[in-house]
Amino acid sequence: MQGVSTVCSLSSYVRGLMIGAHTMRVIDGQQRLTTLYIILKYFQLQPEFLNYNISELYTLEYETRKQGAYDSKQFLQRLGKEMTQEEADTNIDYHFMYQAYQSVKDWVGAQHNFNSIWCPS
Repeated sequence: MQGVSTVCSLSSYVRGLMIGAHTMRVIDGQQRLTTLYIILKYFQLQPEFLNYNISELYTLEYETRKQGAYDSKQFLQRLGKEMTQEEADTNIDYHFMYQAYQSVKDWVGAQHNFNSIWCPS
């Protein structure tokens, strides 16, 4: 979670217990963090946004059923790279995370003007 707290106070958006210097066990806010992670992951992988130096602000890991070759952290890190629908469909949670990534990809692709998304007037 390091880096995110310098942008805003997470306490307004996420509830959890700090279990290390940079680790939080999230109690409320998992969906918000996942949504932000998926959006940032999409932009991080786009050539148009490389000048903005978007780095991985945080990682996520869920206590979910491990199915297939990946745990939740590995799955989320692979989104947008070589992930396939078939791999995502091995776990219901992964299925919906993959669908959310595809929705971001489709929405941004339909905008045709990346600068208006990143820096609205």
